[in-house]
Amino acid sequence: MIKIKALFFLAILVLYFQKFSAQETVIYDAYPYGQEAYLGGKQELYKDFHNVLTKNNYESCSNKDEEMYIKIIVKNDNKISLVKNPDTAYINQNKCTYNLIKKVLPEMRGWKSAEYKGQKLNAIYEFNVFPDDLFEDYKYGYIGISEKRTMPEFQDGGIKRFRQAFTNVFKMPEEDFFGTLNFSVSFVIDIDGSMTNIDVISIKKMPSFERNIVSAIKKIKGKWTPGKIRGIPVKTRFNLPLTFNSL
Repeated sequence: MIKIKALFFLAILVLYFQKFSAQETVIYDAYPYGQEAYLGGKQELYKDFHNVLTKNNYESCSNKDEEMYIKIIVKNDNKISLVKNPDTAYINQNKCTYNLIKKVLPEMRGWKSAEYKGQKLNAIYEFNVFPDDLFEDYKYGYIGISEKRTMPEFQDGGIKRFRQAFTNVFKMPEEDFFGTLNFSVSFVIDIDGSMTNIDVISIKKMPSFERNIVSAIKKIKGKWTPGKIRGIPVKTRFNLPLTFNSL
């Protein structure tokens, strides 16, 4: 009888630690709407990135067109880790930028975790690094939009028309909610103006909304003028915030 109780107690311990471990390793796809991952927002993020580059006398990249779109995990203790990009060709094409990122990020001290209802979370944060803007050409107030880069533009009337097209084809799911739901749709504009890699980011998981948002984006007719660096078309990640209010 004693042996049976001991085994039962051990089983409870195993379940407890499995549950605890699962809670600790939850990683949200994005920050809650309106929150920033760095103290002072993007302008302070890039200022500190610039300061680390200059303090350590890191050399700028010989290829001035290098850039990298990166993802990091900001943990609930404000520490960070770089999410590995599986596209080795993209990394090799921007090797200098990638190496600078790995050197600079650990020295930046302003990271802050996401929060929801008073609880600190592990969450993914994404941003661009364009080294040529962050050495001698850096100017305070820079938020990652390079003067040498032009952003994609929807050909049939710009972003206002794209939003209207989305509203026309989006089907509201039969899922009750109260208050406000905030989402961010993230997709890549390829060099031919097509949309690929559509992701829906939200802090509160609403699967039916996420499916319908992706479906609506795919139904929108028309192409984009691709983003460019010094006039050369490049793949560009585009983020579109969406808000839904309950009646």
